[in-house]
Amino acid sequence: MPRATARLMMALKLLSLGRGASGVRWQVVQLLQDMLARGVTPVIPAQGSVGASGDLRRWRT
Repeated sequence: MPRATARLMMALKLLSLGRGASGVRWQVVQLLQDMLARGVTPVIPAQGSVGASGDLRRWRT
C-alpha cells in the first residue's frame, strides 16, 4: 500500500481501538499513537496472501 494509505489505516484503527470496546490493552493503542507520531509506517502488501486458512489448505499435500 502507499504510505499515505497505510497511515490512514493506522489512524482509523487507532480511532476504533481507542473507543475502549475492543478489549485490547491500552499499550496497543499507545503503540499505534506513538508510531503515527514518530512517522513509523509498516509495510502493508497491496496484494497477496497473509496466510488465510483457505490458502494454507490449498498448499497441503
